[in-house]
Amino acid sequence: MAFRLNEFWLAIFLIPIVLLIADILVDYGINILFPTAFTELLKQIKGEERRKRQGSDGSPVYTHNTIRLSNAPRRPSSNNPLINKEEINSI
Repeated sequence: MAFRLNEFWLAIFLIPIVLLIADILVDYGINILFPTAFTELLKQIKGEERRKRQGSDGSPVYTHNTIRLSNAPRRPSSNNPLINKEEINSI
């Protein structure tokens, strides 16, 4: 008899969604108010990575698979065993 009621089906779909959103918001709020050592470490690592990516003029420089915003030429890595030292010096 309950399967025929619209309120039953509304509750079946609505209650889990509301509880999931509430759970995510509570976890996020607790993490903001009382951060763990792990979240503090992640913030510190992100800050260090951000400082490493900045160029000499303070503008961000993106390398690897992203767009490079600096006009400076890309220098090859000297610790790559496939590149000879002579090839690096000739560039």
